[in-house]
Amino acid sequence: TTIKDPDKLPEQVLADEKHTNLNGEKAYLAITVAEDCVLGASMALAADEKELTEAYRSFKTEAQQLKPDYQPQTVNTDGWFATRSAWKTLFPAIILISCFLHAFIKIRSCCQRMKADFVEIQAQVWEIYHAPDPLTFMKKVAAFKTWAILTLPTGTGVEAILKLAAKTPAFIKAYAYPAAYRTSNMMDRHMEPLARYLYHTKYFNGHLMSAERS
Repeated sequence: TTIKDPDKLPEQVLADEKHTNLNGEKAYLAITVAEDCVLGASMALAADEKELTEAYRSFKTEAQQLKPDYQPQTVNTDGWFATRSAWKTLFPAIILISCFLHAFIKIRSCCQRMKADFVEIQAQVWEIYHAPDPLTFMKKVAAFKTWAILTLPTGTGVEAILKLAAKTPAFIKAYAYPAAYRTSNMMDRHMEPLARYLYHTKYFNGHLMSAERS
């Protein structure tokens, strides 16, 4: 509804769920963003594949009312299986781009107390992100993994780094789609004012349809 010209429908989008509640029970807002514009926001009563598919279907329905054969090329998501499955169900040809930022956030939460080592960890993570091509990306990940195993104490920090390394095949897919969103930064920028709005309105109360319209 925020786009009137079918030629302006974006090929690259981001998707994520905002945790909220309806009448005191857990609920989720399935949000679609692109080009710094919120393109869809719909209620889901659970974070499973069935509920999220129906919630994200609202974006697909509105987009295809404007352009019946609309098919985004890529969608950036976190690692939640239900989100990724929902988008594959709605747009079978879509390419799933894993959010690199979420991998860094996990490492940060596990390694911040390492002080001097964390400075080096941050530097290496973002050097990997800025690698100019897939081969360089893989080489930097391998070097980072080796450094972490040899340098850091055994624990959750090393485990988080190993998880990033294990996701290398998913991360390098983005190099084939230069316009794709590699991090969820744009989504996060819209989540922040939404979180403030939901807090001040005391979240959702009443019927599901009134929440959907809100």
